[in-house]
Amino acid sequence: MYGCKLWSLNDSAVSVSEFCVDWRKALRRVINVPYNCHSCLLPLLSGRPTLPIFDEICKRSMRIILSCVLRGSPLVRAVVHHALLIAENNSVIGSNALFCCERYEWVAADLVAGKTDVSN
Repeated sequence: MYGCKLWSLNDSAVSVSEFCVDWRKALRRVINVPYNCHSCLLPLLSGRPTLPIFDEICKRSMRIILSCVLRGSPLVRAVVHHALLIAENNSVIGSNALFCCERYEWVAADLVAGKTDVSN
């Protein structure tokens, strides 16, 4: 999952959903559960409770965006603010932020201000 922070979450050409399906198949094999075990149970059965894999990728993407908004250099903050406020769907950062705001019912203005909590 190295670099998943920068994957486009809603781009059909770079299918994150295919990665998630393969991840769940591999996890079923590793923890030795039947292939028809429901995917929502997999994080619990894996031994350490985590988020489902797609939500984990979304969380990682949002953490990198928030770290750039809050703690980045002035240049990085300016680029991320531009991506979030002006470029929106024309940039990976903006489209991922909008996708996550819709998925988790966050307010985009709170995200830009750094008031969004991306903990589990």
